[in-house]
Amino acid sequence: MFALEYFRGAAGRSIGALSGALANIKGSNYSIGLDCTREGIYDAWPSLGLFVDGMELLRLVFECIELKKGRLEQKCYENFSTATDLADGLVRQHGLSFREAHHVVGGAVQRAIDAGLDASGLTEETINASAEQELGRALAITPEFVRGCLDPVRSVHARTTLGGTAPSEVRRMLAALAEKRSQDIDFVMTRRRGLDLANQRLRDAIQALAA
Repeated sequence: MFALEYFRGAAGRSIGALSGALANIKGSNYSIGLDCTREGIYDAWPSLGLFVDGMELLRLVFECIELKKGRLEQKCYENFSTATDLADGLVRQHGLSFREAHHVVGGAVQRAIDAGLDASGLTEETINASAEQELGRALAITPEFVRGCLDPVRSVHARTTLGGTAPSEVRRMLAALAEKRSQDIDFVMTRRRGLDLANQRLRDAIQALAA
């Protein structure tokens, strides 16, 4: 957990460094000013070093992590991560605007929390109590509708659009990233060979001048 929090914090720092560099470069009207050649990228180099160092830590995270799948699934059912799916369901099947659905579900979540309940407290009774308060009327919802909207497994599988969480889309993205990684490795190796050749030519030229 602490390692992942570190990455999240480091990402924020890197975004800040990038924003600063881009702002300085954009504001310079020529390419050799101190604002874009020194001050503008002053924070960029440490951020790049932070990224390189972080990759080793990230490798250790992936190699050493032990996922407790049962516990993770249980937490998904207990928390309110699929409350938005419930609001979307009210929009699709019961004609509410998203603003209305958001207020209804938000009120229901607050009622469950106030009662010391987890997401299992989001029942048709709780939702309709909130709907009465927010809309002045109850909704024709069923327990099956509520359970279906709040099911985290169903929620994950339903997102099949580009960049979604459905297993098929995740597998597609992994394959694309693996291919991109292979291309990047080939590119870096080619550039390194070119740099090595250029350095050798430079050394040969220096020796020839010194001879």
